[in-house]
Amino acid sequence: MATALSHVYSDYQTILLSPNSDSIMDMVGNRTASIMETLGDILNGMDAVTEEDDWLKPVFEEAQRRWPQPHH
Repeated sequence: MATALSHVYSDYQTILLSPNSDSIMDMVGNRTASIMETLGDILNGMDAVTEEDDWLKPVFEEAQRRWPQPHH
């Protein structure tokens, strides 16, 4: 599932690098942050997160700062 999502979001790179992409960036960022939180909750619930995943912490923190999710 994570691999499939990564392929979908890699396509956003072209869109986000285009001129006048600010509003699209916020929409994609908010949706991505929501999906990241949900996936994080699922993995935490499965006790699948390990110390090897610590490198993702700054990514999650920045997503939470930029696009806070109401349920978290």
